[in-house]
Amino acid sequence: MMDNCPGLFLLVSVTLALLGASKEQSIGGEPRLEARSAATFPEDNLPPQENDSNVESRREYYQPIYVPAYPPGGGFWVDLDPGERWVTVATGLPETEVQDKSIRTTFDFPFYGHPIRNVSIAMEGFLSIGSLLMESMASTQYIAPLMANFDATLDPMSAVRYRDNGSTLTVEWFRVRLEDNVDAGSFTFQVTLCSDGRIIFVYKEVPIPTSRIDDSSYPVRVGISDAYTVDILLLPIANVHRKTVYEYHTLDLQLQKVKTRSAFLLSPLPSKYL
Repeated sequence: MMDNCPGLFLLVSVTLALLGASKEQSIGGEPRLEARSAATFPEDNLPPQENDSNVESRREYYQPIYVPAYPPGGGFWVDLDPGERWVTVATGLPETEVQDKSIRTTFDFPFYGHPIRNVSIAMEGFLSIGSLLMESMASTQYIAPLMANFDATLDPMSAVRYRDNGSTLTVEWFRVRLEDNVDAGSFTFQVTLCSDGRIIFVYKEVPIPTSRIDDSSYPVRVGISDAYTVDILLLPIANVHRKTVYEYHTLDLQLQKVKTRSAFLLSPLPSKYL
């Protein structure tokens, strides 16, 4: 059970030491930090994404670390403890209402250096920091462990739920299936937001390679993005406004690395917010 992020990331440090020292890899002349293992993993032989030129801007805000296989003890995964209070947002049971859920955390979560408490849980595998009522904000202010065309009503065992313990918020998509590929199997994954600003994506069950997820009807993303809105009053008498959304940073993680028992750890770099 993961009770708080400081303890978790002590475990992360030990885990990375066991996996092998991390080292800088050069992609297109830019350095990128990756956790490397002494063992040989299939993803080690994958070429970097072609559009991987945003490495330097990534390092300005968050340092991503990829862990090919999280510890057998479940150090990254938050188990369902009957003694803990989990709130179910949606299930696959008949006559159950399924809709996105806006919640307020019990702690300030620093996202790109800005403390936030309002988060919306989307059925499609991501959290929206902006309002889900504004499509442009939901697509530019998000935390996405695996954004895809998921539907929690396709499996009676499916559930979307969360737990806030005062220092972390964990959201779990349990046995959700793809709307346009039900036979692909069920996906189970979590995202945890820590009060110190760290973000953890962890994957318990990924039945197919993520490259096979169709993105023609819904975007497929893993990563985070932030934006801001400029509201200009155009006509005071009629209260006419023009709102423009400016996306200033996106961190796209490599989809092919999303596999069963893998994890991403995103650590903020506070000095960049000063």
